[in-house]
Amino acid sequence: MTTRMTVFVSVFAGVAAALWLRGTGSEQPVALAGATSEYPNRPAGLALIGSFDGSVKQAGGHAFGIPEFSDWYDHNKPSDIAVVSDPTNPTGSGRSLRFTYPSDDNKAGSTTANRFPGGPYRELYIMTRVFMERSGWDRFGSKFFYVGAAPGARRGASKPTQYYVDRSSVGRLRVINQHNRPPVLIASLENPPIGSRSTPIAQGVWLNVEYLLTAESAPGAGNGRVSVWVNNKLVGTNSAVSWTSKQDRDVGFDGMEWYGEVNSIPATSYYRLGELYLAGRK
Repeated sequence: MTTRMTVFVSVFAGVAAALWLRGTGSEQPVALAGATSEYPNRPAGLALIGSFDGSVKQAGGHAFGIPEFSDWYDHNKPSDIAVVSDPTNPTGSGRSLRFTYPSDDNKAGSTTANRFPGGPYRELYIMTRVFMERSGWDRFGSKFFYVGAAPGARRGASKPTQYYVDRSSVGRLRVINQHNRPPVLIASLENPPIGSRSTPIAQGVWLNVEYLLTAESAPGAGNGRVSVWVNNKLVGTNSAVSWTSKQDRDVGFDGMEWYGEVNSIPATSYYRLGELYLAGRK
């Protein structure tokens, strides 16, 4: 049996920017180690889906330099998304991707990976390293990204927008299921276990935000799970998640939309993305 593995490395100004591992045919996923200082809540044995260290906006028409993502869309002007020099990025890349939310527009830019290579995944680990610059964030809320259900559970939807993560003007963090009920899965301001009575999305500091999503044992089983940590502090956990309904044909997670649209932007605001890291288990 032969295995062909493609390693896609995008380089911006001589700095390695993104790594995407993809198997074809009979694939042999690369099993990752468990928790590390960079990924303190990553389970052992996951396969790397994609990684980005802040040093590329797009390559070959693909956001983050990752082939499955589209080019950027829904932004007022190209400079709303820009690679900037950033020696503070904890990845050590020396750069980060800066998003501008302009007060004269309601869009800062989005990109979609409709499917993950090798997906869907029954377990999905996402880590985002973000820096909310001190600007107008205390005047409006926004979404960070969507995660898609498995194709057999999207109910005809064309995009991976079944679940999403948002923040409020006070720095509250939530995970929302707009595919099923109850919709609120994690809410940092709520009492444990789904919250921690906290507002973890602070401005002016690097935030290592980790999400661990686990599918149900079968469609509609209601035993899915989700946990969120910020800088290795548990924000909330939920072990009775109904990601799907009995009418769905599949369980798991597949695809993502990085989302930069809000209802209105009262004050121009900025944040920097230093890392996007995705890993999963079939």
